[in-house]
Amino acid sequence: MHNFNHERMGIAIQANRFARVCYEEAMKYAHKRKTFGQKLVDHPVIRNKLAHMARQIEATHAWMEVLIHQTNNISIHYPE
Repeated sequence: MHNFNHERMGIAIQANRFARVCYEEAMKYAHKRKTFGQKLVDHPVIRNKLAHMARQIEATHAWMEVLIHQTNNISIHYPE
């Protein structure tokens, strides 16, 4: 099963990249859309949700960097 690790990592990287694109689109929309006389991004609840999204995306990215570093630098000997 360890043969699939690179494919799994590729899928995780792709998912994180899609999350970044979705975040960018959400930010663009929040800056453009107006509700109750002000931009959507000016509402504290929306700002909090966007900040939470950004934290989760960045945390996932950092975790993947650690995993990639470990994959490249730590050798694991699998039993035969």
